[in-house]
Amino acid sequence: MVTDAAMDPWSGDGAQEAVGHLMSRLAGCSVRVEQVLAGCRDIQLLEWQSPAGQAYREAVSVQAAALAQSLERLAEARAAVSRFVPEVPLSGSSTLAGGSLPGQAFPGWP
Repeated sequence: MVTDAAMDPWSGDGAQEAVGHLMSRLAGCSVRVEQVLAGCRDIQLLEWQSPAGQAYREAVSVQAAALAQSLERLAEARAAVSRFVPEVPLSGSSTLAGGSLPGQAFPGWP
């Protein structure tokens, strides 16, 4: 027989595991964006004299700026999730500190 607590991913360790998984994925994304930014910096250091080479470096510069902004957003997301961690129920409760179910607080959350 399956109990409600067993099916509720937000009860007990399930919630902490889900939040931990999300934190891990956000950290992995941040690392990958930093790697791509390093590649962009390498490209920007190349000294292509042709107009096409200069245009390419400028395009990479625009993309690098967008990636840097994405990295900031990832840091904000990690901070938001870390603020959420104390609200994760530690017992069989299926509500957050604010009284809402996780799906209501975070639409589309699995």
